[in-house]
Amino acid sequence: WTLTMWVNFPPIFDRHFQAGGYRYSVLAGGTNDLCWIRQRNSDGYREWGASSNPSAHRAPFPSSLTGWHHLSFVGNGSTTYLYVDGTLYNSVNYKQTGLYTRIGTSADDAYISDSRRQNLDTQLDELKFYDGALSAGDISGIYASENAGFRWNGAALNCQLCGTIDHLRIEH
Repeated sequence: WTLTMWVNFPPIFDRHFQAGGYRYSVLAGGTNDLCWIRQRNSDGYREWGASSNPSAHRAPFPSSLTGWHHLSFVGNGSTTYLYVDGTLYNSVNYKQTGLYTRIGTSADDAYISDSRRQNLDTQLDELKFYDGALSAGDISGIYASENAGFRWNGAALNCQLCGTIDHLRIEH
């Protein structure tokens, strides 16, 4: 599987679920599997992870990102790979196998109040799921096309303003 998206950095971590000196911002969640970014309270250091166990399956995440950046997560074999702006950044030795039912938040009840939110708390754009593991060349090509103002496949992009959307629910 592959998940690609544009994310406007940085997410607002100051109101999020906190555990072990980190605040969490969830990219996608479902049946006991999460894809998350967390920021250490003491110095702003960021990590990303690919499981609901925050002490396992994690790797450094670029702490200095600001503005819009293209993220791709690729689950292949027993590994999840992170690409930032079309380039492989690193990986974790875990691949989610559960169902993602939430984008930008978790399916658990840890976000009961505003002071414990786990949502991404920033803007997403061009979110796409693929049912297979895309290659490094595919990821680089998608980034290059979208960064140049085209669709993922290089076709012309014809955007029409449709108003303000508060949130969108997709069920399959």
